[in-house]
Amino acid sequence: MVRGTELRYSAAAVALLAASLVLVALGASLGLGAYSSYAQAGTRTLYSFDRISMFSAVYSLRPNDVYGTSWRAEPGKTMYLSLVRDVRVSYTYQVLNARESGYVRIAVTIRHPDGWSKLVEVRSVRINGSQTTAVLNLSIPRIVEEFKRLCSEVGARSTDFSIGITSAVYARARAGNSTISEKPLVHTIYLSIDIPNNRVVLVGNETVSDHVSKVVRVKRSASFLGAEMSPGQAMAYSVAALGSGAVGLGIALPMVARRRESSTERIERRYRDLIISVDEIPSDRPWIRVSNPEDLVKLAKLLESPLLLERGDGVRRIAVASRSYVYVYELEPREDGSDVDR
Repeated sequence: MVRGTELRYSAAAVALLAASLVLVALGASLGLGAYSSYAQAGTRTLYSFDRISMFSAVYSLRPNDVYGTSWRAEPGKTMYLSLVRDVRVSYTYQVLNARESGYVRIAVTIRHPDGWSKLVEVRSVRINGSQTTAVLNLSIPRIVEEFKRLCSEVGARSTDFSIGITSAVYARARAGNSTISEKPLVHTIYLSIDIPNNRVVLVGNETVSDHVSKVVRVKRSASFLGAEMSPGQAMAYSVAALGSGAVGLGIALPMVARRRESSTERIERRYRDLIISVDEIPSDRPWIRVSNPEDLVKLAKLLESPLLLERGDGVRRIAVASRSYVYVYELEPREDGSDVDR
C-alpha cells in the first residue's frame, strides 16, 4: 500500500516538474514585455485585531470530606446541588493589537424550560484599554428559592431550570489611525440545575474570540524602468515564482508518502520561538481549556509568557500559565502513534 502511494506521488512529481519548466519559460517571456507600466491596484490592511471573552467559575461548597470547600466548575462535570453555597464567576475581556473604550454589560437571568425568564442581577463594567475584569458571587440557594417562588406565582413545576450568565461588549476600538465602531460581542454560559436529581452543571464555551480586520484597495503608479514594479513585471515574477515553487513541490512531494507531520511537530515548527518543553503542566492553578492553538498563542504574546509543551505518554498538552490560571490546549495521540488535535 505504501509502495503504491509512493509511485502515485512520484508520477505527480514528474508532472509537476514538467509543468514548472513551462511556467518558468512563460514567466521569462512575459518579462520581455514589462518595460513600461500604468497605474497599479493593490490592497492594504487598515486594521486587524482580536477580541477575547473568557468566563471561569468556582463552586463554594458546604464542608464535606469528598470535594473540600471549593471546586472548579467545568463544562459537562456535575456537582451535587445540596453542596453548593455560592458560585464565584470571574470574567475577563481582552483586546489584542488595539485599545477600546466602552463598557461590558453582564446579566444574570433565571430561565425556565417553558421559555420565560427573570433578570436577577445586572452589572456594567467600564472598558478603558486592552483588558477588563469582573467578578460575580451568586448565591445558589437564594436563586433556587427565587425560582420556586416564581414557579408558584405562575403555577409551573419547579423541577429544573438554568441560570444564564451573559456578557455583552459595547465598545469603540482604536487600531493604528482607525477608530472602529464594533458590533456587540455576546458570550453566554449556563448553570443547569436539576432540583429532583440534586445536580448542577456548567454548560457552554468558557472562551469566545472574534477577529476584526479591514482590507482596502489602493492604487500606486509605476514609472518606466523605475523602482515601482509594473503589472507586466508582477505577472512575470508571479509566473516564474509559481514555476519555481512547483519545482520545489515536485521534489518534495514523494517524501510526503513516507512521513506525515504530526500536530505536535507542526506546532513546534510554527511556534518554536515561544515553546519550552516541560514534563508536566502546572496543576496548582485552575485550568481553562481553549478551543484552538492560535488562541493560546495570542494569550502567550499578550501575557508575555512561553508556550509550555508537555511531553509524555498518552494525552499531550500545550499551555500558557498566568498568575491565576493555566490556559490549556490538548493534543491526543492516534492509535498509530502520531498526534491529532482534540
